[in-house]
Amino acid sequence: MSPHSPSSLPFVSPPPPVSFNWCAPLEADNAKRSRSRKSQLQLAMEQCDKSKARDAKRRAEEKAREDKAIALQLQKERRAAEKEAERKRKDEEAKRQQEERQAKARRQAAEVKRREEEKAEKKRVKDERQRRARERKAYEQEVARAQREAERIRNAWKVPKWRSGGAWR
Repeated sequence: MSPHSPSSLPFVSPPPPVSFNWCAPLEADNAKRSRSRKSQLQLAMEQCDKSKARDAKRRAEEKAREDKAIALQLQKERRAAEKEAERKRKDEEAKRQQEERQAKARRQAAEVKRREEEKAEKKRVKDERQRRARERKAYEQEVARAQREAERIRNAWKVPKWRSGGAWR
C-alpha cells in the first residue's frame, strides 16, 4: 500500500464551509469611526445582520436537509429490519409447519406399521390355531383308524358262536 493511498491516511473531517464574516472588521473599526460616519456604520451593520441572517438561514436549511436525509435513511433501515424480521418469522413458521407435517407423517406411518403388525400377529395366531386343529384332527383320525384296525385285528381272531358251538376262542 502506498503511503499516499486514501486508506492509509487517517480520516480528517473537511473544514466547515467558509463564510466571510463582514461584521468582524466593521465591529473592530466601530470605535475608530467618527460620529459623522454613523449612518454608514449603521448601514454596514444592517448588511452584516442581513448576511448573518442569510448564513443562519442557509445553515438551518442545510441542517434540515441533513436531518431529513438521516430520517429517510433511518426509515429505510427500519423497513429493511421489519422485512427481515417478517421473513425470519415466515421462515420459522414454514419450518415449524414442515416439522409438524413430518411428525404427523411419522405418527401415521407408525400407526400403519402397528396395525399391520397387529394384523400379521392375528393372522399368525389364527394360522397357528388352524395348524394345531388340523394336527389334532389328523392325530385323532390316526388314533381312531389305529383303534379300528386294532379292533378289526382283535375281532379277526374271534370265531363267531354259531361256528364254534357257542364258545369263543
